[in-house]
Amino acid sequence: MHIVKTETETETETETETEIARVAKADLVALLAFCLRTALAAYGREHLCAIRYQAIRDRQYLITTDGHRLLAFDVGEAREIAVSFPRDIVERAIKVAGKNDVIVLSIGPRGEPKIAIGATVLTAPEPDGRYPDVAQVLPRWTTAGEAGSWALDPKYLAAFSKIPVDYIEIAAPADKFSPVPFRSGPWHGVIMPMRI
Repeated sequence: MHIVKTETETETETETETEIARVAKADLVALLAFCLRTALAAYGREHLCAIRYQAIRDRQYLITTDGHRLLAFDVGEAREIAVSFPRDIVERAIKVAGKNDVIVLSIGPRGEPKIAIGATVLTAPEPDGRYPDVAQVLPRWTTAGEAGSWALDPKYLAAFSKIPVDYIEIAAPADKFSPVPFRSGPWHGVIMPMRI
């Protein structure tokens, strides 16, 4: 596991800062890469081109979305904290961090997002705009491989990304070991689930 959730406060004479998560560089890179791939679709909605720290039901996530696609990274039990880290400070944090550095996400005394890598601290105001209610679309997961969920190899999904279509329909397979069929116009495909 790449992340260790912590809940600490650092106090000085003038401010209180709340640490909300410690993230491995590789995990933040994956979130940022997804954010950058979807940035064009979110053009004009810069508040979506961010990494959001938010609770969904009983779990806390780092989330990025363009309103059509969503990637969420589970960082632990839910907390009553929601804050967006602007893309530019996430990019700078990744550039500053070494390969094995832990990146510390925190909230400053006025609710501003902060990212620390060693002695380097980056901060910026939260992006303006209302973040979508992503709890409606993120499913209630139980355990991977249980009935109703399938494990698919992401490389297999990526292999279909060059098909010239606007959408795909996915048919629910009979069980967790059955092929996952999809179609779009004249295109039809199947992805075999992984056994986990």
